[in-house]
Amino acid sequence: MTETSELDVLYFLRLMSDYLKGSLSVHEYQRAMFDSSKKRWKLTEEQSRIVQTAYGDVDDFDSDVRLAHTIQEPALRIRVCKSLEDLRSLADTH
Repeated sequence: MTETSELDVLYFLRLMSDYLKGSLSVHEYQRAMFDSSKKRWKLTEEQSRIVQTAYGDVDDFDSDVRLAHTIQEPALRIRVCKSLEDLRSLADTH
């Protein structure tokens, strides 16, 4: 992933796609999502809502601890897939 102080929808599309394809490990994806919160997002309101949901999903992920509010990687992958589909559908309508 490239370093920039402003992140657009293409960044998040690539990030989610790279994770789902296996180009990024779950921990690399998690770190990239957490690091994204330190940067400015150049997103529409709808895109921002989807990315915030994806951020919350990755925050719920914990490979070591199993609590009522944590999810494991299979559930995270399903949620990332949904977020990616939602972002792509928005891109198709704009």
